[in-house]
This record gives sequence, C-alpha cells and structure tokens, in this order.
Amino acid sequence: MKYFVFLKGVNVSGNTKVDMTILKSKLNENGFTNVITYLNSGNLIIETDKSSSEIKKIVSKVIKNYFNLNLDLIVKNEIELKSILANNPFTSEDIEKSKLLINFMSKNIEEQKLNILRDIDGIIEQMQYKGEVLYIHYINGVGRSKLTTDLIERKLGVFVTGRNIKTIESLLVK
Repeated sequence: MKYFVFLKGVNVSGNTKVDMTILKSKLNENGFTNVITYLNSGNLIIETDKSSSEIKKIVSKVIKNYFNLNLDLIVKNEIELKSILANNPFTSEDIEKSKLLINFMSKNIEEQKLNILRDIDGIIEQMQYKGEVLYIHYINGVGRSKLTTDLIERKLGVFVTGRNIKTIESLLVK
C-alpha cells in the first residue's frame, strides 16, 4: 500500500536539516519500497505492507539514528489522503492553492476548541475542522499570518504539520 509521511519542520530552518537522499536510502534499507521524497521539506511517499504505527516507529528511528533528530511526523495512506483532499470545505476557485493549508493533527480535538484560535486578536483566517485535519484559508498568505503552527499547537495541545493543497495534489499523482 502507498503511504505518505509528513515530517514537521524539516529543512525550513537550520535546526532540522535532513538530507532527503540519505533518508530515502536508509528507508529503502529498512524495508520500504518505491521511496520518493518531494520538495525537500519532509514529504515522503513509501510503499509497504506495514501499518501506519509501524511506519511511524521505523521512520522516527531512522531519523534519530542517522540525523540525531526527534521529529514529529504524520502518516496517512493513499485512501486517507484522497479523502482529506475530497473533504476540503474550501472549494472556491477564487482561493489560491498556496493560501489553503491542510494541517494534520496528532489527535482529534473538540470542534469548539477552534474558538480559542478564532478569538485571538488579529486572527482573520477561516478555519474548518474535520477529524484530525484543520483546513485553514490564509487570506493574506501564511507568511503574514499570526496563526502559526506553533500557536496552534500551544493553544490546542496537539502536534500539527501543514501542507498546502497544491502539495497534497502533487503528492497524490506521484
């Protein structure tokens, strides 16, 4: 089965450098097949018969052993990722794909917890939550927003990593 692994914060700052060529090689050595890396920012596609939890353990161990990093990661199979994309509540053609993020969360939250984010001064983003996924339309772009991943994690008590819709669509056709 095809799986997608999303690593948090890889190669976007100097603290979490991961050579994707080496990671790909080490994952192949650890029993995964057809390993593909995408955009050098922590997006992996792998094929395996292992479960999501086994994949998470192995990938985490490889990253710890070869890069000395403890990284949070999310694993989704192809069916789950297609469903997440299909359930996108922001379907307007007027929304730039680079401004629409799918934020994978480490666990479910209560929908009303989003009000904690919505009530913060200066937060103008539109948000919808559907089962461990927080869809956010960053009206003025991600880089200008106060609604950062760190803020979401702090306020909601979950691990979060996000990808824009364009990246998710590209991964699904690889």
